Amino acid sequence: MKGKYAIFVYCLIMTISCMSCERELRSRYSIEIDKKELLDSCKKQYMEGRWLSSLDGVHRFWDIQESDSYLSETDAEAYMLAGYIYTGFGDYINAAKYYGMCLAVCKRIGLDNMAVRAAGNLCVIYCYLGDERQARLYYEEASEKSEGLPSSQRQYIKHIIEAYLERKFGSPSKAVTLMKECLHLAQMDKTGNLDETAPLSELTEMYEKVGMLDSALHYLHLYSYVADEKKQLDMQTESLRMYMRIYTFFLIWANLVIFRGV
Repeated sequence: MKGKYAIFVYCLIMTISCMSCERELRSRYSIEIDKKELLDSCKKQYMEGRWLSSLDGVHRFWDIQESDSYLSETDAEAYMLAGYIYTGFGDYINAAKYYGMCLAVCKRIGLDNMAVRAAGNLCVIYCYLGDERQARLYYEEASEKSEGLPSSQRQYIKHIIEAYLERKFGSPSKAVTLMKECLHLAQMDKTGNLDETAPLSELTEMYEKVGMLDSALHYLHLYSYVADEKKQLDMQTESLRMYMRIYTFFLIWANLVIFRGV
């Protein structure tokens, strides 16, 4: 009799435990759905150029996250998006903070592909901050974590990060060569995994900086075409800003020529 009672108590405990686990799983699933829907909305706002609205949504995402100790790819993506937004604002300190948090989550739950992006972005951010040691540390980490990627993708990542390092700490002409190699890889890629816009934007800026405005306009036209094709408002806005900057320089140069000829 005692044995049957013990079995009954054990079964009752296990039933209650299973019901508790089921409720916890349902709650976690519900939270994850809420987070995913909110993050998708934030991404859409970011692509439309509504960065402040997107950032506000990301902060609401973190309010939801506080009630859930479970980390997922969605959490890593939210930190990555925050990094993108702060990079766009030129707030590189906060950008580094959120790319770093993204990288930490990626390492914790085994998101190797996103970890490569996060480490690469951290390398670029530390280039902007002028910290060569940190930039090269993250370059090494990105290179190491990209070993499992397809050859063209690994080469693209390696070249684009090296280009930023060369542009800031080494040879600007070598940076141009590396960016052109990245652009070639992206244009030859049939999978859609390699982005043309980063090398096009950087080549535009690099040629503009040295006064080679015809070359700058060539790459800007290509960048603008891709932006229109993708219907990304933030990229379209950026291309207009670059056009205004370059044509303003042309106008100043033309006025100087006229003035000197008088």
